[in-house]
Amino acid sequence: MQLRFDESQIRYYAEKYLEDHPVYDNSVKSIVGEVKARGYLTKSDLIVLSDWTGDPRNKLRIEKNSSISIEDITRIALSPDTAEPDGINSSLQLYGAGPTIASAILHWFHKDCYPIWSKPARYSVHLNEIRYTSKLKPEEWAVYVSFCRCLAKKNKVNMRTLDRALWKYGKHRGA
Repeated sequence: MQLRFDESQIRYYAEKYLEDHPVYDNSVKSIVGEVKARGYLTKSDLIVLSDWTGDPRNKLRIEKNSSISIEDITRIALSPDTAEPDGINSSLQLYGAGPTIASAILHWFHKDCYPIWSKPARYSVHLNEIRYTSKLKPEEWAVYVSFCRCLAKKNKVNMRTLDRALWKYGKHRGA
């Protein structure tokens, strides 16, 4: 796996994201503290996150989940005792939650840092040949998480900054 742009431009692309979307993250940011304290997402939290991803079809699918299943599944996904691939796998059990939403649950609400498995971000690290599928392979996810964590640490940025840069670069290049 390799970054398509120079690492020194991570902050530049993250800033471009913020220039183009100055309040885009605010809806999710407004619920982060509550969700982390509670340890799970409610149905309304999941709808906020779904809306944030920008695919209007997701909301209709997400609304079909029961409040109890959302709570149970996200409690497992966000638990510090859940092993690495099980967090993403449990999130994928939510009806309508593909890899983007499942990884966004971990990205925003888990105590550990996780990237978001979005098409633009995958393009930015030469993973665009992996087709979208609800069956995210654990080994693909593990390699991507490890790569992004190392990249963020090496460049002294948090995962949100790195994710913004990856998304913005990929979108800018037409991914």
